[in-house]
Amino acid sequence: MYAGSYVTPASEPLVTITQLDPIAVAFEVPQRHLGDLLLSLRSGSGRVTAQLPHGPGGGTALEGKLEFVDSAIDAASGSVRAKAQFANPKQLLWPGAYCWARI
Repeated sequence: MYAGSYVTPASEPLVTITQLDPIAVAFEVPQRHLGDLLLSLRSGSGRVTAQLPHGPGGGTALEGKLEFVDSAIDAASGSVRAKAQFANPKQLLWPGAYCWARI
């Protein structure tokens, strides 16, 4: 894009803004655990651990809080999407990277 270019909803993104601290981690949970997941979300007791597999901070476990449970189950996988928020001052979690999540 150049200054003065015409921008529409179908245009390429001009910029991507990513928040690193705190950071959100999205993960899938099997449908059979939906009741427990919703109970944890409603009570505010949903603690989530993100385990980093390798790289900077590899093996480090970070503690976060369950913030969101999707309103629909993915029929193809039989799972529901959830999201947790983590303090990330050392930027050990990174957008697009993989980690293991345990609730």
